[in-house]
Amino acid sequence: MQRLNKQRKNIIGMLFENGTITDICVKVTGGAALTEDLAQEIAIELLSDGKRKKVDELNESGMLLAYIHGMARNQWNSKTSPFYRKYKMYNNLKKEGYETDFK
Repeated sequence: MQRLNKQRKNIIGMLFENGTITDICVKVTGGAALTEDLAQEIAIELLSDGKRKKVDELNESGMLLAYIHGMARNQWNSKTSPFYRKYKMYNNLKKEGYETDFK
């Protein structure tokens, strides 16, 4: 089990470091300012324990990149996604001139 966990981290790390995840996110966002943040959030989610089995299965079947694209699209376009609540809502409030210091 430890070997698979390390293998998953290596796969996701490689896809992030070589820019594959970022490239997918650029296609989804059109190169918007939050693209790098989206790529990082996708990588973090893929590394979570809850995604362990899913990532391994998708990698084995050759569908991991399609899955990443779907994740990025859903996170970017949904107004209820964790990414929206964490980044986009904050940026929208900031653009509208609201005080965004959430201390």
